Amino acid sequence: MGLTCAAGLWLSAGMPARQLTPEQDEKQIRQAAFRYYAGMVLGDETMCVEAVGFPFYSVRNGSGTLRDEKSLRSIVAEVNRRRQSAKLTDDERKRIAANVLIVFDQASIQFIGGDTASVVFVVRPAPNRQTGDVLAQLVLHRRADKWRVIAEFTDSKPAPPLSAEPPSPADGSSEQRP
Repeated sequence: MGLTCAAGLWLSAGMPARQLTPEQDEKQIRQAAFRYYAGMVLGDETMCVEAVGFPFYSVRNGSGTLRDEKSLRSIVAEVNRRRQSAKLTDDERKRIAANVLIVFDQASIQFIGGDTASVVFVVRPAPNRQTGDVLAQLVLHRRADKWRVIAEFTDSKPAPPLSAEPPSPADGSSEQRP
C-alpha cells in the first residue's frame, strides 16, 4: 500500500495541478500580457511586476538586457513620474487601459510548447500601405499554473508590410506544400 501511494505521488509530482483547455490558457496568456503592458504604460509597478517571471529579458532594437525586479520597478516608476507630469485624468487612464485591452484582444498567440507562448501585438499601426506596423512580442512561460511574461522584444522600426499575395514556391512549380 505504501509503495503504491509513493508511486502515485512520484508520478503526479511532474504533472500540472489541473489541465486547462486551450481557450483557458489563451485567456490567461492575454490577461498576463495585458497586465504587464498596461502596468508599464500606466506606470503601475505592482500590476506590471506581478505579471513578470524573473529574471526578465528585454530586447530593444537588437540590444538585450536582463532585468531583475528592482530594475523593472525603477523603469515603471520613471514611466509613472512622466505620466504624473502629463497630468492624465482618471478618464484618460481608463481610455488608455481600454485601448490596451483591445490591443491584446487582437494580439496573435503562438504556443511554443505546453508551457511557453508568444504574443505578438501592434504597438503603433501603419500610417499607410507602404509602411508596416510597429510590433512587439512578449514571451510567456507557465510556472505553478500561472502565466508570466519572461521576455519582451521591441523594435522602433516598423515591420515590413505583408504582401497580399501568398509567396510562390522557390522552384517555380505551382504545388502548394502544407
